[in-house]
Amino acid sequence: MWWRIFLLLFVISYAVKLISELLVSNKIKNAEKRRKKAYDNYINRKKSEEGNVTYDYDEKKRKKRNRNEGEYVDFEEI
Repeated sequence: MWWRIFLLLFVISYAVKLISELLVSNKIKNAEKRRKKAYDNYINRKKSEEGNVTYDYDEKKRKKRNRNEGEYVDFEEI
């Protein structure tokens, strides 16, 4: 009777170990793919020709300006 309990506990612990290794390995592979993609994007941006100026901005984040506000005038102290 006791040996069945020990055998059952051993089988359950082994199954949990296998399942957790599969889950962790998938997460590691996904993280590695994201890291590689980010690195490749960084390298591609760096490879732009010297002397060329690029400006990347997100149109959604661009602040809308109220045209009725007027202009900013810089002044000097006398």
